[in-house]
Amino acid sequence: MVCLLHLKLLRETLRTVSKPTTQLCSRFSEGVINMLNTILGARLLSWHFANGWVFEPAIEMGTASTATLANRSPFKRAEFGSLIRMAVSAVFIGAGITTASPVFAGTDRGIFSSVASDTHREEGMKDQRKIRLGLIGVGNWALFAHVRVLRLLPEYEIVAIYSQRKQAAMAAAKEYGIPHVAESLDALVTAPLVDHVLVLTTSQQHEEGIRAAITAGKDVYCEWPLTPTAAKSAELATLADAAGVKTQIGLQRQFAPAFRYVHDLVAQGYVGKVRSARMHVSVNMFGEIRANAVRWSLPIENFMSVVAIFGGHFFPVLFSLVGKPSSFSALTANQFPEVTIKETGEKIQTTSPDELLMHGTLADGGLFSIHIEGGKLSGSGVQIDITGDAGDLKITNTSAFGGVDEDFIVTGAQGDSKPLEHLPIPAEYEWFPRAGLQTGVAELGDLYVALSRDLASGTQAVPTFHDAVWQQQLFEQIQDSSETGKRINL
Repeated sequence: MVCLLHLKLLRETLRTVSKPTTQLCSRFSEGVINMLNTILGARLLSWHFANGWVFEPAIEMGTASTATLANRSPFKRAEFGSLIRMAVSAVFIGAGITTASPVFAGTDRGIFSSVASDTHREEGMKDQRKIRLGLIGVGNWALFAHVRVLRLLPEYEIVAIYSQRKQAAMAAAKEYGIPHVAESLDALVTAPLVDHVLVLTTSQQHEEGIRAAITAGKDVYCEWPLTPTAAKSAELATLADAAGVKTQIGLQRQFAPAFRYVHDLVAQGYVGKVRSARMHVSVNMFGEIRANAVRWSLPIENFMSVVAIFGGHFFPVLFSLVGKPSSFSALTANQFPEVTIKETGEKIQTTSPDELLMHGTLADGGLFSIHIEGGKLSGSGVQIDITGDAGDLKITNTSAFGGVDEDFIVTGAQGDSKPLEHLPIPAEYEWFPRAGLQTGVAELGDLYVALSRDLASGTQAVPTFHDAVWQQQLFEQIQDSSETGKRINL
């Protein structure tokens, strides 16, 4: 139904236009891509950057040809090209481009890159200047997640990118239509066209990018973990405060629609007074055999173990629902002291923890328990149970990361001996267009929606560097409890 509505809106828009458009721009509605994904049954991908500001539309279908795509669609071949042109024209019109016809590289080729979101948010953006972003880092997560979601949000514009691997930065700029590749880190952070810096490198490289952004007086977002140590993270948070720079840390899981909905249910008294909360997060990865792509998880000094990453992202989820702990005891273990790299057979010794058990008391007197584990062979995923004196809530997912359509399921019941029933998430919690995106990626889009609102209104919903420091200090206290056996009072 949503797809049909998108198509109808495109057609209605075209009826009001007297001329086709000629002027190309680098940001189009990727919401239309999602619509065509369903209608045409194929994956339509981004514009390729070529010849300066000229964009050549390109379509990627693996080994499928354009003819194959047309044959697979519910439209005749002639209608296929017309549909693509109609969609492109509508997006040009929506972008406010008002001159003659779009340039196509070929007869049945297309399509777009960004700027799609819900209507009310687009209406609210009309008088608000876009947040112009400079990206540091071109790793898998930077391109697979950040760039994908940012191109779906009209609030943002990626204007520049930098990497120590210049060829990789140039390739990313060409692939995603990013107009500027910075020659150096300083060139990116000091560029007048950059409002906000995103540090998307590895944890050991974060400090360099953050310091550069702060020195340039630019607001800065950084992926979790902020740095490998709480002390260094605290130093950077203090430095940002002194410079008057706004900071954000990439802890996006708590912004998932399911968790925001459950937060409100708990706040509204659905379960009554919280008596206990339990969270189990397990992943199949990070076991005895690991891909070379995750070898960064092995050295304990990197602070990138499965406990640090998945615990770091899910602690804020639980604590946003039931409050922070007041005391706890913890136990960590390294059950895979020797790890084999799958691609090479290399054996590597490691002391990073791959299991965490933690239990304690909440600030309001309730109890909590947390279990994080890597290398679970089968049945991995997420389960959160909240028990109150008036009802119960449960949140589950068969994947801790969340693939396409692997959304969190909320069930609950009020009263005694009642079966848990599915609680559909109301539409108002859907901030971000999720079609075709992995759950873990779409949640990043939810965070960026919250950030745009923070920047527009002066609120602070997105966690800051200080929240990162608190959490890293918590991890150090967890390790202290595990090594000494003592109970930690917060």
